[in-house]
Amino acid sequence: MPEETVRWDALTYDGSAPARQVPTLHLFLKPIERSGDGPVIAQRLFQDVLSRFYSCSPFLPPKEKLAETVRFALEQASAAFGEGALGRVRIGVAILDPAEGQVHLYRKGDVRVYRSDGGDEVSSGEGEESFSIGAGGGIALLDGPAAEEYATLLEQNAEHGSFASRGRMILEGGTAGIWISSGEAPVPVGEEEPSPAMEEVAPGLGAAPPKETRSASPIPPSSPSERPSRLSTLPFAVLLLIFLVAIFWRGEKEERGEEPVARRTAPAEERTPQEEPPAPPTPPAGTLLWEFRADAAVTSSPRIAGDRVFVGSRDGYLHALDRATGTEVWAAAGPGGVGSSPAVGEGLVFFAEYGGDLVAVDPATGEEVWRHGTEGRVVSSPFYHEGTVFVGSYDRHIYAVSAATGDRLWRHRTGGVVWSSPVVWGGRVYAGSWDGKVYALDISTGDEVWSHATGERIYASPTLDEGQVFIGSFDGTFHRLDGETGAAVWSVPLGGAIQSSAAVTEDIIIVGCEDGAVYALYGETGEVLWSYPTGGRVPSSPAVKNGIAYIGSYDRFLYALDLDQGHPVWRVDVGASIYSSPTLGESALYVGTNQGRLIALSLGG
Repeated sequence: MPEETVRWDALTYDGSAPARQVPTLHLFLKPIERSGDGPVIAQRLFQDVLSRFYSCSPFLPPKEKLAETVRFALEQASAAFGEGALGRVRIGVAILDPAEGQVHLYRKGDVRVYRSDGGDEVSSGEGEESFSIGAGGGIALLDGPAAEEYATLLEQNAEHGSFASRGRMILEGGTAGIWISSGEAPVPVGEEEPSPAMEEVAPGLGAAPPKETRSASPIPPSSPSERPSRLSTLPFAVLLLIFLVAIFWRGEKEERGEEPVARRTAPAEERTPQEEPPAPPTPPAGTLLWEFRADAAVTSSPRIAGDRVFVGSRDGYLHALDRATGTEVWAAAGPGGVGSSPAVGEGLVFFAEYGGDLVAVDPATGEEVWRHGTEGRVVSSPFYHEGTVFVGSYDRHIYAVSAATGDRLWRHRTGGVVWSSPVVWGGRVYAGSWDGKVYALDISTGDEVWSHATGERIYASPTLDEGQVFIGSFDGTFHRLDGETGAAVWSVPLGGAIQSSAAVTEDIIIVGCEDGAVYALYGETGEVLWSYPTGGRVPSSPAVKNGIAYIGSYDRFLYALDLDQGHPVWRVDVGASIYSSPTLGESALYVGTNQGRLIALSLGG
């Protein structure tokens, strides 16, 4: 990846789980030189550390889990890049064990460790080490050249008790390291808010980690003699006796026909406002709400309309599901298999099947209203706009069909298969083709307004934003074109072929790549702001909401990535690779898997 096209910073991961007494992974990786294969080695190590940590036995003690994780990642890097590979990166891997108040650490390549209690360096050198850390304390994994400057900040913040934040530490526009806290820092006595945070103590040294409000259980003292003893046998026996008596008493009342007290509910008219049951808490982000199992892969992206979720499957059906429960309401036949995503409009649901037909069905019953055939398979997703449905076909045409009747209004021939899904903006229809061109067609006639040659096949669908076209091609280049003229604004090579369609939010473009990474590009110049390596290729297209990008990968994970820095906010193993693109509702996310599941996940509070 050419250095001039990528702003390499560092790869950091803070997997801390506030309020949960479970071991958590924290990772800092940075190449010593930006040129050569240093960044590639760092990305490989990053990917292998994360995958091994989450896949090895959950019953391993934290210290052994660190050894297993690091051993696996280093062996993989050495096998792939040679024995000298590890000398070209700086590595800091820490596993924080809040239940024991311990930090287990591996570091190599001048990554220094500082503690919050005075800012003193724990030790020098490389390799594994373990040490105790108190409640509210923390450590920083710092890149050698920046360590001395940040050590001062650590000392100042320790004096002020302002260590509630976690995350990436930034110095002069670059990542200097990662800050890890074992729990929320105590607020000094007499103050209602924490003392000044890092950027307030020492302005000019760059931004502090993002502030978060986190609550965590107190960490027991590290010395065994200081820790509170576990429940003795006597109190436990008393609790057990009380529990058994309660069960017996409840059973006696039920046998006598009396309603247990806990079940008695006052009539609605007798309840006071205080007696109304509280609303159920919102499940944490990433929680599985429901799943639907089709008989084949769900590569289609779901479409939400009212209280229904519509999704296609390669089992040959478009499925209509109850949005709240995932229960199937009806299934409409698309005998060739339904791999593309449905559209809604004109009181109908439109979907395309591999057999080559565009189909309209009644959303209430699934009854077919009309069917329009093309002369090739259809993988492209239909797009509805003001009474017309647009779709591409393997027969090399882009079609415009009446939404009400299914009659063909026009079709335009391109030089290759049209896998890309059409998009409408400003009186024009935009789509890509396997002939390597992006087309802009007149919406009324289908006449070509302009075409732009990218040089390679286009699978992705264009994304339109403020008159600009954003699209990737199969040679790994991502393009920004002027929507009016088709002129190139910029083109940026990424690390692999691009099938994913981009999400554009403000001045950031998010797109997946076949090299396994999710990229964030700066809209004005195409500069790579960050990339997050997953463990598999990423044909899924991202969805963005409230500063988080949601995207699936072939490594079986659905990721929620922070837009600013690319940190994983959370990730969920869905059990199979993901081609489907996630669809966002008000409080839930819907996505399909290649093993035939459609799942609904909570977006949290």
